[in-house]
Amino acid sequence: MTKPNYNEIFKQYCEENKPPTLYELIWKEVGKSVGYGIECDVVTDKLIDIVAGWLPKDSQGSIDVVQWNKCIRMIKDKLR
Repeated sequence: MTKPNYNEIFKQYCEENKPPTLYELIWKEVGKSVGYGIECDVVTDKLIDIVAGWLPKDSQGSIDVVQWNKCIRMIKDKLR
């Protein structure tokens, strides 16, 4: 009897239960108002760009700043 591959099980679970991105959440809400099409995509992209521009910029310096930058990049990457 072979042991289950827990790494694969965990990876599959995470993929199936991945939370929606901010883009997906906004797209659903905008789509309810303007319909799910090109206009929805354009409005959603503009809103995501506004949020990305609102987030703090990367800084330079100590290890704490490196962790801060990593956190900000992770947030920006999860927008879409």
